Amino acid sequence: MGDDVFLFMKKMVKASGKNLERFFENFNYIPAMYFPVLQQLEQNFKKEQIKNHPSSYDQLLVCISTLETLRKELTPESEAALFEEGSPNYAVLVGSLVVNNSLTPIELISFFNQKLQAVYRKLLALPEQLNLDTSVFDNHPGLFLRLLAGRRHLKDHRLERVFDKCIEYDLRTDRDFNFFAYSLDQQDELGRRLAKHNERIKSDLKVAKINTDLAFSYPHKSSFSCITNDSIDWESLARAIYNDLNNLEGLLNPQIQTPLIQSLLMSITKIKSQVTKGKQVNLKPIYNGTLDNRLQRIHDQLTELLSTEKLSNEVKEHGMHFQQHYKDLKKEISKASSRQIKNEAIKKSFYIVPWDKNQLQSFILGDYLGCCLAPDGGQFQAMVQRRMDAAMMMHVVYDKDLQEPVCGNWLFFARNKNNPEEVFVVANFFEIRAGYGLNPQLRDRLVKELVDYTGKYAKLIGAKRFLICPLTYGLIPNFIGKFELEQINIEKIGGFFSPLSNEVVGQDSYYLTSLNVDSFFRYEDQDPKEQNSSLRIFARTAEINQTKPLAPPTLSRQSCEQ
Repeated sequence: MGDDVFLFMKKMVKASGKNLERFFENFNYIPAMYFPVLQQLEQNFKKEQIKNHPSSYDQLLVCISTLETLRKELTPESEAALFEEGSPNYAVLVGSLVVNNSLTPIELISFFNQKLQAVYRKLLALPEQLNLDTSVFDNHPGLFLRLLAGRRHLKDHRLERVFDKCIEYDLRTDRDFNFFAYSLDQQDELGRRLAKHNERIKSDLKVAKINTDLAFSYPHKSSFSCITNDSIDWESLARAIYNDLNNLEGLLNPQIQTPLIQSLLMSITKIKSQVTKGKQVNLKPIYNGTLDNRLQRIHDQLTELLSTEKLSNEVKEHGMHFQQHYKDLKKEISKASSRQIKNEAIKKSFYIVPWDKNQLQSFILGDYLGCCLAPDGGQFQAMVQRRMDAAMMMHVVYDKDLQEPVCGNWLFFARNKNNPEEVFVVANFFEIRAGYGLNPQLRDRLVKELVDYTGKYAKLIGAKRFLICPLTYGLIPNFIGKFELEQINIEKIGGFFSPLSNEVVGQDSYYLTSLNVDSFFRYEDQDPKEQNSSLRIFARTAEINQTKPLAPPTLSRQSCEQ
């Protein structure tokens, strides 16, 4: 990026009150062809308007990112085929952004998306004859790119058609996703089979005396506030990195030992030898800078390995875990060395609700929470499974200021294999955004409130218990010492759905590792007075949820459901 454009962008970011480093983290290069766009828009987006529209520049950069993605995707031949006759081609589209420099931020985004209607339809395989409402892209300009990434991930996957149909019904003006997933009275053959699958799930739950009306339309919203600070749990972050390396080592050893894999395993062995002595593990060298060169080498080796070799999804996701945790470590070390961590008291307010699956943004919930169920993550197909299957749901913690989910759990209904009448709500995994997971006070409070919320949900709908699968990685400590372990074998309620009409699939087709586990933490009500002494509680209320908050995510990847 040229100095003149960098200074211009820096001025815009400063005026908007945004963090410059974070702003440029995922956008560190602007092609020269967009300089005129930025320079023209500078005349319109004055300081006063920046204050009124603080998200304008995020939206503008997403527009430019979209254009750049299209530029890389399109050849002259494919461009002619992609853009409908009479609609602007790529060059005209870029030029129109310069010409329309008098538009307000919101008008610019709307104009941009109107010009891309034909592109959206073709790249997302949307039927030409249907009336679609694509206004969601006006408020969430990055959503198109994320959906495109998800579609690439699912290319030739058995769930590709389900993903396409979900988007179609999300955008249709005469129907919605719930019609596709639950209506038995529809002409779409795939939708009818999915609806029958979900009807069986509800029938099984009713037989087990689960209140399905409450289970699928849970109205309760739990609000809470606390005072915390910006301290960092160095040990937990180092432990997450150490666990990533252990998991990678275990997964790579059985692989065919290519030179690259051998080199990576050797690097992991050297790291582990520096922090272990007998059975004792000293994690301090991981976060005090002693092993930074070795950790950077592993990061670089993984980048090459993930891009050049055919690997299992498990190797990919643990490799991505390590890279994200190492990135978090470097960022926090940099902040600490520059004294950006002030350890000042901060008041934060949150609320917990079930995630509404009847919304297009469901496909980017992994972006909000920073995990590999994100559209370009190693297990995005699991997000499609969670949307389509009625036995799977999510509870999420919203940051009230951001109006974004920052913590959540991946839930599903299961029953006791030895006593099918016993139905449980099971947490397959917990997720937390990196900035929240690295703060021990905030992390523990969010997780506790979320666990209590889901525990109450399980009790009110009539489930036997709330079970929690032990956590094997990530920034959230395990629940050892907080809940008792219970030995039990479970199976998912309703079985498993395949969009292929003649295919019978088993539990391996779903991303639910907890189905292979026979030991779970058993949730039990705790004394509400028992709270973390380092947190000052302002309020905790239960209320009826009447809203469906939607917000564009800050894209990042951190931990991942197992």
